[in-house]
Amino acid sequence: MRHLRIFIQIMCLVLSWGASASIGEEFCKTYLDIQKMSHQKVSLKESLKLAFFPSSIIHPVELKQSEERDQSIQGNKYIFIHLPAPKFDLNKVQEIKSREKEIGALELFTQLKSAREMDACLTIIEENKDDFSKVQGYFTLYLNHQDQIEAYHESKSLEVLSKKLKTFQRQGWIVSYVNQMSEMYQQLRADARVSDILLVAHSDQFGRLYDAKKNIFPKGAFANLPQSVKKLIIYSCHSEKVISYYKINSYLHKFNYYYPQVESAFNHLFESKTPLLSIRAFKNISSRKSFTSSQKRANCQIEFDQNKNLNGLGVSLNDQFLGFVDIKSSRRLSFDCELLSPEKNQFKFYDVDKTERPSLGDWAVILRVENGKLKELKLKEYLTWDQKKHLLTIGQ
Repeated sequence: MRHLRIFIQIMCLVLSWGASASIGEEFCKTYLDIQKMSHQKVSLKESLKLAFFPSSIIHPVELKQSEERDQSIQGNKYIFIHLPAPKFDLNKVQEIKSREKEIGALELFTQLKSAREMDACLTIIEENKDDFSKVQGYFTLYLNHQDQIEAYHESKSLEVLSKKLKTFQRQGWIVSYVNQMSEMYQQLRADARVSDILLVAHSDQFGRLYDAKKNIFPKGAFANLPQSVKKLIIYSCHSEKVISYYKINSYLHKFNYYYPQVESAFNHLFESKTPLLSIRAFKNISSRKSFTSSQKRANCQIEFDQNKNLNGLGVSLNDQFLGFVDIKSSRRLSFDCELLSPEKNQFKFYDVDKTERPSLGDWAVILRVENGKLKELKLKEYLTWDQKKHLLTIGQ
């Protein structure tokens, strides 16, 4: 049944793209490919691991710059869940699952087990036209409600994750389900004692991370974490792509970084995916010693006026993300002075989850460095070709 479900999902994807060959040929090609994949046997040992010790199929990989270690004072530990809360019609999902069982019991699939070549498969389809017609009807039903099915599976994954995180909570981790990335940055900004961060999010094949509203985390998203942060864990798929996209190696002098790697014996099952059920592999990371830097990093600030339109805007400096403006709690946004260039600097202000936004009008921003020096930054406003989308940049 598992391989039938995979076959249905891939077949629906093929149909949604628009098949170049006949439906019968596309059906047989996809079915034969899945059948070959199903012959990759999972050993008894691997099956037992998946069933009873899922955390053992993942091992944490550490990236670090220094070998100097110290058992530093333990701060607050946060787990930020950037996964959407799925909504679906349970009755419709149950209807589709019931139809799936009916399809799996058709004589067509019983005969197809013996098919190894395209011609044999096409002959079996021709001899079982009524069954194949039912299969096509099911594909149509599945395609029309694919979002419901995906949301259902997402909800099941979240249920599993919630149970797995109880182990972390007993160790003192604070679990926070956040709707958008700004909530995470605001929580970090408000806690001067945060030391460990575990971020759970979806990522794509380019390594871009997404929040629960499917906004992409900006480049340089981890450039300006609080100085108290000693460990950052990102639990997502495409782990090595994430490291590359966000240039994690550039920040290893600030914190140690950990990411999940699937054991080689399971690569054929998960490929670049990271199963949520294995997250407990990271439960002991917080007890590991952290590196400590004797060099205190200088603190700079940008100071805003009270223009309410600034609230919630994302801010970046030289393509390094600084955080979000939160006028209600503070007119100032602090950042690591090392992010300033000795030559030319450019700040950008943008709305992360909006593509169209009104002009913000005239407003002032003050740059404040640690020695007390102040500098007012000049605002330049750029419009896109349609004159609707505003990218606000200021520079020295």
